[in-house]
Amino acid sequence: MINEDLEARIADVEVVSFDIFDTLVLRRHYSPSDVFCHAAGPHSPGFRFLRIAAEKLARLRHRQQQDVSLEQIYALLPHPAEREMAAERQTIFANPQAKVIYDRALALEKRIVAVSDMYLPEPFLRELLEGAGYGEIERIYVSCEARRTKCGGDLFDHVATDLGVAANRILHLGDNEHSDVIRGRERGFQVWHLASPRVRFEASRSVHPSILRHLRRSLEPDHSLLLGILRDGLATEAGQASYFYRWGFSVAGPVVNAFADWLSERFGEGEHQKLFLLARDGFLLQKILAVRHPHIPTEYTFASRRLFLGAALQTLDRTRLDALCTSLPGTVAFEHWTRLGISNPAVEKLLHTRFKREDRIESDSDRRRLEQFFRDAHALILDEIQGEKETLDSYFDSIGLIRDKRPLIVDIGWRASSQRYLEMAVPELIGTSGAYFGLTDDAYRNGHMKAWFFDGFSPFRARRIATDCVEITELIFSAPHPSIRRVRTIGNGQFDAVLEPMTAEEERRISIVREIHAGALHFTEMLHERRNSGFPVRISHRDVSAILSSIVFKPTTDDVRHLGRLPHALGIGSSRYETLIPDELPRSTIALLARHFGRSATRLYWPQGLAQAIRLEQGRGAALIAGAALTAARWTLSGWQRLARLVRR
Repeated sequence: MINEDLEARIADVEVVSFDIFDTLVLRRHYSPSDVFCHAAGPHSPGFRFLRIAAEKLARLRHRQQQDVSLEQIYALLPHPAEREMAAERQTIFANPQAKVIYDRALALEKRIVAVSDMYLPEPFLRELLEGAGYGEIERIYVSCEARRTKCGGDLFDHVATDLGVAANRILHLGDNEHSDVIRGRERGFQVWHLASPRVRFEASRSVHPSILRHLRRSLEPDHSLLLGILRDGLATEAGQASYFYRWGFSVAGPVVNAFADWLSERFGEGEHQKLFLLARDGFLLQKILAVRHPHIPTEYTFASRRLFLGAALQTLDRTRLDALCTSLPGTVAFEHWTRLGISNPAVEKLLHTRFKREDRIESDSDRRRLEQFFRDAHALILDEIQGEKETLDSYFDSIGLIRDKRPLIVDIGWRASSQRYLEMAVPELIGTSGAYFGLTDDAYRNGHMKAWFFDGFSPFRARRIATDCVEITELIFSAPHPSIRRVRTIGNGQFDAVLEPMTAEEERRISIVREIHAGALHFTEMLHERRNSGFPVRISHRDVSAILSSIVFKPTTDDVRHLGRLPHALGIGSSRYETLIPDELPRSTIALLARHFGRSATRLYWPQGLAQAIRLEQGRGAALIAGAALTAARWTLSGWQRLARLVRR
């Protein structure tokens, strides 16, 4: 849609004049000089600086001219100018906002010209414009040939004289406040400021400032192209979209695409036949792989710890018993049974004899009572377990997981408990290859599992980024449906998932995830378009570290207000949800430590998010003290945990 005032002004004039770069056309690179890196190729990393220096020197040599030409610049360089022109052809595309205005001016039968302060020759500029869809431009005025500039104002006079049109009958549109607006108005033109996408993008603050700093400080061509994607995706209406859409575009999109690229390499190296993407972490990943790597066969596989554990309960060893009884302190005893979703009157009668409705598991003695309950109940549920096991086997056979000679299981991580329970439930899958986003040092291992972002304590910073608030990374890979409880047959060899009951908190989580996915998929489509245009963008491990660390360690006010309210389920099949930052913040350091490190500790989800929330509510001093206290307590607790682990070994 065109602004009504702008349309009226177009209708009122005889000629519509457009600036070219950052108005009619955009570059896929973020900064104009970044095109020089592409022009030089990979074997001339210093060419960008030589090209910039050559232009400055040419302007000194030809200072009697208002502008210099490309020929004069390349007279000082050992490279041919054709390389730069080829790079410009490849990087240029139409600015959607300007294209709408251009099309409207054509429909109103206005004369259209283009005016630019530029060193590129007029025939080449016409070629670029025609290639971008601007084929009806009457004249192109370029400073290097007219020997006059918009910046000085003389080029506007030349345009009006050459066209034989009074200056006030020409409407000029451009992005530069000085050259296009001020100078054009001084020379009698009607003017319209059409802010460039880069200016609008930087003003919108739609990307975390630390992410922008990481990309803008770099001279790598990939970072310039990545910034160009962020600019083009968030400078328009999308930049005004919801927080979670923008978060999906600038955080989830790059992270999941980088992981997908690694999976593509892993798939090829192992000569695997199919990727089995475990629910729910594989939902967005499958959609992104379909766009970026469509040659890779994928299967979104019904999965959850509950699903695999249920089928694995044919025997009850220590590992299975721990899985049944593990929960946060204070969980109601009854929930440990009801979260399995098994209806068995005999077991429920036994449960009522052992626990009251309000009993919670808080002490070691409570835990031992719960373990004894499951030992006694085990024989009573074997028929249900056998049924689940048979259905799961049939489902896996139908999707080829058991028949596949070299399956590759894909999950986010962290302890690989889903694959552990899967192999317990289906012994034929023991030793199946696994590809994970990250695996902790105490994760399940079968000798054929690899992780990308971190593996054990290596690299240590990546592990710390991911584990300081695992819920943020899990949000990136989450799915817009509840957790899977069981699999059921629906006839004709087809299967369906039985989902955990929907709650208000789960509905809110799903609505957030859908917005994140919309942003991430928009990013993916733009990333794919860049590759098809000859500009493949590599998002490195270092880039993902910078993106995630920005959110985890340097949250903004918006991050705290939105991510801090994110509902998170507590454990397998849990009906209990907590937010990453509590509703009521502790009012002192003692209260803070007591809440998160005392005997009845509440889980500390996001330390830096909590410190930032305290800063917003209680001031910078309180936040500094809280941050120091949290860091000291966490490192102390971590040290004791590592020592205890070594002693157990």
